[in-house]
Amino acid sequence: MAKIEGNNKNIVDFISKRIKSQSEIEIIGYTDITGSPEYNKRLS
Repeated sequence: MAKIEGNNKNIVDFISKRIKSQSEIEIIGYTDITGSPEYNKRLS
């Protein structure tokens, strides 16, 4: 599970208050070769 911090937490809180409790959402992300393997592992 991801840890959401700072302004990102405020954004997620804002959105979550507007989504119906029975809704289902999926958040997708990816890494690329621009960071170190350790950094990209932490992102994924």
